[in-house]
Parts: sequence; structure tokens; C-alpha cells
Amino acid sequence: MGGKAWSTTDLVVIGLGAALVVFFAGVTAAVAAGQTPPTPMWAAGTAVGGALIGLLVPSPGSKAAHLSAANAAQVRADNATTDAAKETASAEVAEHNKTAAGTPETKGATNLLLIVFVALLTLGIFLAAGAIVPPQPFTESLKSVTTAVIALASASGSALIGIVAPSSDKG
Repeated sequence: MGGKAWSTTDLVVIGLGAALVVFFAGVTAAVAAGQTPPTPMWAAGTAVGGALIGLLVPSPGSKAAHLSAANAAQVRADNATTDAAKETASAEVAEHNKTAAGTPETKGATNLLLIVFVALLTLGIFLAAGAIVPPQPFTESLKSVTTAVIALASASGSALIGIVAPSSDKG
């Protein structure tokens, strides 16, 4: 039974998906038991979710890279001396143009994600260090805000790493 070989990306996505299932099961169990899930659990779960987003979102500049590759293939097609070489280069041009057409440009989103990550990380450090000391009635609400900030910083940081990291697939 010959099927498609599993790529590294496929295996990582499956692993991260399984980790999210475990995370959601743990959060559900904690809530069902009447407990509040701990901050590290939220941070870990959102980091896994962010990594999954970062892995699945196209890298910034990938659309431009495909257009550049299509232009280079077009030059090869124009300079080809045999019909087979022209046909191969023309097929490559079509494939790169098709991929570029379906690839959104993510440079602006990546920059915004970087700003959000830095802002949340700074705020998380500021809150965790106790730089803000609210009146006694607000102490519990500050804990929940700190939990949310740490979880969002984990998710945005993981997504940012996943987006800007080079692809592990060569083909």
C-alpha cells in the first residue's frame, strides 16, 4: 500500500495537535473538578497553540520568493534550447505562479505579532515583578490578568518563532 510519505511538518502538526488535545482535556478536567487551571498550564497550552499557528502560517516574504522563482524559471524557459527544457521550465513557472497566487503576504502581520509579543512580554514581566500593587480587592483580578497576559505572550511568541523559522521541508 504505497501512500504519501509523512513529512517532518506533518509529524510536527500531528504532535502539536495531540498536545492541544491533552491540554484541553486537562483544562476541562480542572474546571470540572471546580479548580482554576494553573498559569503554567495556560502558558504551555497557548504556547503549543501558537506554535501550531506559526507552523501553518506562511513565512513572511514567501509570496515574493515564489514570484522571484517564477521569474527565474521564465528566464530559463526563454533561454532553453530544447522543447523538453522549455516545457519543464514553463511548468515550473506555472507552479510558482499558482503557489504565489494562493499565498497571502504576511510581513505586516508578522511585524504586528512581534509588537504584540514584545508588549505582552514587557507587561507580563512588569506584572510578575509586582511593579503594580493594586488595592486589596483587586489582587485576585490582577492574578487573572497576569495569567491572561502570560498565556497570550506564550502564544504570540510561539507563533512568531514558527512563522519566521526556516522550513524543515526541502521539497
